[in-house]
Amino acid sequence: MAERRREGARALPAIARALGVRRCRSELLPYLRGTVDDEDEGILLAVAESLQECVPFFGDNVEGYLPEVLGILEALAGVEEEVVRNAATKGAANILDYVYKMANKVDKEAGLQVAVAFGDMCGRLGRKEWFTARMSASALYPKVLERCVQGSGLDEHIRIFSTLCRDDIPMVRRIASKHLGPFLASVVRLQGPEVALSRSVPSVLLPLYEELGGDDQDSVRLQTTENAIAFARVLGKYGEAAWGLVRSRVLPLLVRAVDDRSWRVRWTVASKYGAACQALSGGGAQATGSGG
Repeated sequence: MAERRREGARALPAIARALGVRRCRSELLPYLRGTVDDEDEGILLAVAESLQECVPFFGDNVEGYLPEVLGILEALAGVEEEVVRNAATKGAANILDYVYKMANKVDKEAGLQVAVAFGDMCGRLGRKEWFTARMSASALYPKVLERCVQGSGLDEHIRIFSTLCRDDIPMVRRIASKHLGPFLASVVRLQGPEVALSRSVPSVLLPLYEELGGDDQDSVRLQTTENAIAFARVLGKYGEAAWGLVRSRVLPLLVRAVDDRSWRVRWTVASKYGAACQALSGGGAQATGSGG
């Protein structure tokens, strides 16, 4: 019986195609919303994996179904089973791309509202009591910010992401640290280099990099090298002042990681040594070039 239910869940895209737009919205969406309370991991996983394939059959009017879809994603992103959460966050990223494109066909304001709605969902996940939801928020934030524009709640998103980087649960900090580099790139793009380099980068994002690089958990410190590369690549584009931040605040932590007490951290530095050298030398060359 349970296996037949799982097979039915895996067949959701075909069912959506057969139902058509009207019945998808009136029958399938409520059904999907009910499945998120199911205790069968196989069914939850099938829904998490299939939802992105169902969305195109919900019609062109994104506003008509997006709240329901976000409710399903938010519930799946907070469940205990890691494989389900991972499928939900991956599906959420793909759904965001699709519905953003569909909404943008109407007008840019509609596309912005889609990004805002996904941002609000990330904010709710990031504030939830259960840590699994906060892990999903940490993974989703950079993707959501890719679609945002300046002023769309960015300061609040930065605040929430900062709390995730300082979360009491090491697993949340690990995921947040893993996504710090893409988050930095989005913040610089949204605020603009001049504002970001005078505000958010030195006062918020670099302190997060430093705190995570000095975390007592090696699973969190493992991200130090990748984050150093990301900071060097992003900041190295913007001249000598930005490159000075790399030299004074990014590089020292990377050097310290070479002698880290954890062999896993040391091995990560060694395995990414070439990429780190390239990012650091590339930033210096760009800074010198811009200064000449």
